[in-house]
Amino acid sequence: MHPDEQRRHCFVHFATNKSTKHIHCCRSLNTLLIDGRQLTMILSILLVFCLFGIAQTDGPPKLPGCLTLGCDKSVTFKTPVRACDECRNGTHPLTRFCAVINNSTHCINDIPQKCNLQTTPVAPIAQKVGHFCIIQKKSYLPLPAINQNKTIDISVPRFFESDKYEHLRFHSLNIQLYFEKDVNATCDSTTFTRRKSANVANCLWSMSVAMPVIDAKDTEGDAYYYDDQSELSLSFAPRLLPHKKNTPVSVWYRVQADHVIDHGNQQLNFSIPLYSYRKDVKVQ
Repeated sequence: MHPDEQRRHCFVHFATNKSTKHIHCCRSLNTLLIDGRQLTMILSILLVFCLFGIAQTDGPPKLPGCLTLGCDKSVTFKTPVRACDECRNGTHPLTRFCAVINNSTHCINDIPQKCNLQTTPVAPIAQKVGHFCIIQKKSYLPLPAINQNKTIDISVPRFFESDKYEHLRFHSLNIQLYFEKDVNATCDSTTFTRRKSANVANCLWSMSVAMPVIDAKDTEGDAYYYDDQSELSLSFAPRLLPHKKNTPVSVWYRVQADHVIDHGNQQLNFSIPLYSYRKDVKVQ
């Protein structure tokens, strides 16, 4: 996710084009913290689907935390809402999912038993397609710790061991850096992975970080494997950053969180990205 997107309010909009039969998506996520001061943040994914006939689309919309299921034609829901955002604003207390089916949006607590993952394309005559998105409460992971001496040291707390997240399966943790580049510099790096930035004057870098046990499955039962319970850290020399002088470097981390639900003889994986608070630092 681009940091420029993180500065804006989260918005998801689908615009259908019947001539091309494509669904276009624009989404963003606002996640911003500067010097430990939390600014106004909005972590809400407004899931608005403009469905114009399932058979006419090239494929289902792909959004974090959403699945497309084939539902029996007998599946119906009660009072519709205008948009999925209403499912998270407290008006519907028993809501875990937003469902979009038959061009109608609903707040529901459970996935209907007659809705299942499809291994083959859904036949519109026998079934109808439902789009189900898990409702994620506003939640940010703890701030990374940053220390500077001869190197820049970034430490990620062991959030994945918290009881708060015991229902989630974490993977793909990475630290992200965002900064304004120097006039004659490029964003290329042999150490970090360069990501696409919406602002051509800024660089977005990431670095994968292994999580103990989670990313060490082959060590299960290994008597010599030792986890010292330290925080996850990354260190590098300031000279590696081609940033413009007297401008801050933004640091945060991102991890993929799988919310797996048993559903009959299937497992439904609603996978969402989680972000830490963001910290801006002056590189010495």
